[in-house]
Amino acid sequence: MSQVSRRQLTKEIENKVFDSFWSVMANLKKKKEVSIFFSDFFTKTEKVNFAKRMSIAILLYKGYDYRSIRDILKVSVDTIGRVSSNIEDDGWRLFLKKLEQIEGWQKFWHDMELVLLRFTGGGRRAFKSDEELEAIIRSRKSRK
Repeated sequence: MSQVSRRQLTKEIENKVFDSFWSVMANLKKKKEVSIFFSDFFTKTEKVNFAKRMSIAILLYKGYDYRSIRDILKVSVDTIGRVSSNIEDDGWRLFLKKLEQIEGWQKFWHDMELVLLRFTGGGRRAFKSDEELEAIIRSRKSRK
């Protein structure tokens, strides 16, 4: 967990820094620019944590239970709980909505979901056909 310095910025400086940051982010138009920025901005550990939080949110959104998410992503139940407690916030909802609109991501997560269902269901799902797994996915979607 990151530590925060006891020496705080003034609210005015903090607001100005974030305002500048959001302006730069909004002006990055190319995927490559964003990738370069965040590759340099995040430490290796922060990148892993960021990817895991996004994956937790996606799997929760897709209806996975905590145990399955814990086993798949090797994260603690507390971490899943922290993401889960924020999943209905505007930022996460916007992220998930935008992700669904990206061509190719829907297919990637759908295919990933088939694999995850097969391996997280133990013996019950290991030998189910893709059609049977598709039915499970459809029933999860109808519960949302």
